[in-house]
Amino acid sequence: MTDKTKIVLACIDGSVLSEAVCDYAAWIAKRVDAPLKLLHTIDHHHEKAAKTDLSGNIGLDSREHLLEEITRLEQQQSKQRLQQGKDILQKAKQRVIQDGIAAPIKCLQHGSLLETLLELEDEIRVLVIGARGKIHENHSDQLGAKLEAMIRSLHLPILVVYEEFKAPQRIMIAYDGSTAAEKAVDLVANSPLYKGLTCHLVCVRKKQLADDLLEKAAARLRAAGGIEIISASMQGKAEQELCQYQLNHDIDMTIMGAYSHTRLHDILLGSFTTKMLLKTKSPCCCCVSTFVLGNRSETSRGKTMRVNLIALSGYWNMGLAATLLCPPFYHFLGINLKQPVWGWVIAAFLLYTAAVLIISGRNIQKYGSIVIHEALLRFIAAVLLIPAGLFYDYGFIVAFLGFTDALWGFLYLRIVPENTGRSLKQLLLDQDCRRVATS
Repeated sequence: MTDKTKIVLACIDGSVLSEAVCDYAAWIAKRVDAPLKLLHTIDHHHEKAAKTDLSGNIGLDSREHLLEEITRLEQQQSKQRLQQGKDILQKAKQRVIQDGIAAPIKCLQHGSLLETLLELEDEIRVLVIGARGKIHENHSDQLGAKLEAMIRSLHLPILVVYEEFKAPQRIMIAYDGSTAAEKAVDLVANSPLYKGLTCHLVCVRKKQLADDLLEKAAARLRAAGGIEIISASMQGKAEQELCQYQLNHDIDMTIMGAYSHTRLHDILLGSFTTKMLLKTKSPCCCCVSTFVLGNRSETSRGKTMRVNLIALSGYWNMGLAATLLCPPFYHFLGINLKQPVWGWVIAAFLLYTAAVLIISGRNIQKYGSIVIHEALLRFIAAVLLIPAGLFYDYGFIVAFLGFTDALWGFLYLRIVPENTGRSLKQLLLDQDCRRVATS
């Protein structure tokens, strides 16, 4: 299905943000010349169902009456939700017609919103949704319960709306050189949606690296044409600096990569995407790192998966550290340490290296040299552990762990140069920072 036949989909639920969702969806549909579909789902999840206390009806010989009462109430609630959904869609249709959409499509679906969107994914060009639904509409410090799962699951641009519609004139790309950020740049460069707008390309990194990254990205945007580019580099906490930049420059829309790390990674270290979605006030267009754009998709996806192996090795170290903190457990596995204190010392070192690897996996461009030095530590560990497990009384599993250290080390040596564009010598000496930024 081509972009010209794909739809702009507005998800509405009757909350206070539904009108803004309709307005932004209509604006996008007109700009990209695409059909507009209005979607409302009737979710029969227990959290949304009205609760009625029927405990007083339970008594002798009342089971049949109780079942009839429950069935009657469920049918009544179903009819009410169905009529309510039709009213919401009709109101939304009138809204987008006023916005200039001649023939909007109404769609009323039963089931969860996420399942419905996954079924429709191949038909969607852009998805527009409110940051909070009906349940959380009065909680400005919270996001919709399913918003993160939706962004992670759908491989397409998603515009998250916070306030009433304002025709965008100034957009901001939150750029850090990552795969997901590259998708955001590609989206702005290739879509007619952003033509004629002023684009602020903003990077929060060390100044020299940020300037080099911005230079390359800005050149791509200028080559696409039709967009005025303003570049800015800043230092500090990314989400704070970006949100302050939004306020200072009256940014109408932010485009950024989203959820490029695993859920476990985000639980342990926090999620930049979630922080931005909570702090920002202007609409955010999220591009997940697996969003397919032209011929680069498979290469970018493969590189992302290989870089994620670095973070995975950090989690591996965390598991080993947890094992060495418990003598009965590592004795059960066949590791023979005479003194528990040695297990605790090694566990502390493993936890330190785990944190280094997990953080490095978030930004291989910046921390590539650290990962290469970690590879050297892996090889040293392998040289010590393999003989200790094979020829001394420490257990054969120690030799196995030595072989895994060697394997991780070889993986680092392959992954890091490939993803940074630097040679092993440059990485060992942490040289040629400019080449890293522009590779």
